[in-house]
Amino acid sequence: MFTKYISAPCKTGEQIGLARLQLVMRCCTLRRTKESKTENGERILNLPPRKETQVWLDLTPEEREIYDSRVVHLKEKVQQFQQAGELSKNYANVLQEILRLRQTCDHVDLVKSGAVEEDYDGTIMDWDSAVKGIDTHGFNQARAVSVMAYLKQGTAGGTGCYVCKMDVGEYYPSIGLGGVEEDESKSKGKKLPFKPLLTKCHHVLCE
Repeated sequence: MFTKYISAPCKTGEQIGLARLQLVMRCCTLRRTKESKTENGERILNLPPRKETQVWLDLTPEEREIYDSRVVHLKEKVQQFQQAGELSKNYANVLQEILRLRQTCDHVDLVKSGAVEEDYDGTIMDWDSAVKGIDTHGFNQARAVSVMAYLKQGTAGGTGCYVCKMDVGEYYPSIGLGGVEEDESKSKGKKLPFKPLLTKCHHVLCE
């Protein structure tokens, strides 16, 4: 029932799906803020004032070497995008590298394993991370969108259905836009006439 009336409409962009989800959440959840008060006018939460302290630390020589090498790599990548005139199309990749620099400051082990799916909150997942997740756990919505965005960025017709030959790429964001469609006016309110499927070998089919 959840898939039929909430999940499926949300995936195809129908506002009724989101409205139903909000209705369900209002009925089964309780949200209280710091400003919420009891019937007597007293605050429910009496939290102490927030205290922020900045402590500056120096990286160890090993950490500094790793950090500096990533900075050089990022500068080279940005320069390549600028020379090719594709910086605006790849800003999500640049932001991803900046995130890695911040993680390096926390602990170098956070970046040794490479990108993970948790890094992509609201952005298009990196191709390598998507493929790794597909090989390990199969397809989910985030991995499928990453593959579709990658195919869309490739050769013309790369997101065409292998059965009916229809190109479904226009319903998916470009890989460098962080989940935002290039022209929102084209996709606003648009619904897929069918549900595209991605096989494990990345073939595009439709139901």
